[in-house]
Amino acid sequence: MKLTSAWVDQTQNQFKVQIIPDDHPSAHKLSEAFGDHTFFLGESGLHIVEPAAAVGEEAAAGKVVKLAGWNDRQQNTLEPQDPEIVGMLVVPDAGAGRA
Repeated sequence: MKLTSAWVDQTQNQFKVQIIPDDHPSAHKLSEAFGDHTFFLGESGLHIVEPAAAVGEEAAAGKVVKLAGWNDRQQNTLEPQDPEIVGMLVVPDAGAGRA
């Protein structure tokens, strides 16, 4: 899913990842391969956030899913993998999380 700024901020703070901007040269290829998401890169690879069960009216939850891992020490090449849930987010005042 595409994320709101509150979700992006929480994801980056909690998981030490950086967003791949929509205008980045690889963003279109990532969307073709994995669907329409907000993508993040971190030390362990490529991640997205998927919706999880609602927490309540004042907060929402999401699953952080790793889609690809680094194939080299220089972190230049990603290798797709089976999706792996690597954590959960709870974002106060975030609604459903979609942009």
